[in-house]
Amino acid sequence: RRTFADRAPGYVKLLASRLTASAPQTVALLSSAAQEPAKVVIAAGQDLEVNCGEMLRQALAAFGERGGGSSTLAQGQISGAQLDALFDAIEASLRKPWEPRPAAERGSPLRSP
Repeated sequence: RRTFADRAPGYVKLLASRLTASAPQTVALLSSAAQEPAKVVIAAGQDLEVNCGEMLRQALAAFGERGGGSSTLAQGQISGAQLDALFDAIEASLRKPWEPRPAAERGSPLRSP
């Protein structure tokens, strides 16, 4: 989880991709706040059962925003004032797979059926 105030969105996306390529058990949650709205990138290593596109789409929808992408890399945008709340929501979602979940939640984007 890191916000870069002085980096372009392209740099942040490239950094997220490289982090997860070099460490396949990693999830990168990064943002560029160089301009408003802030650009958000989430990337996951190939070894993880995380769907970044669905996760970011659902998290941004709670703020009335849109975003998405593939299972390993997704991007979107949100107001800088809401960035910490978005990151908190995504981090909470990432922790859920390690906790017991009711059967109704098993179709979540965080885990393969």
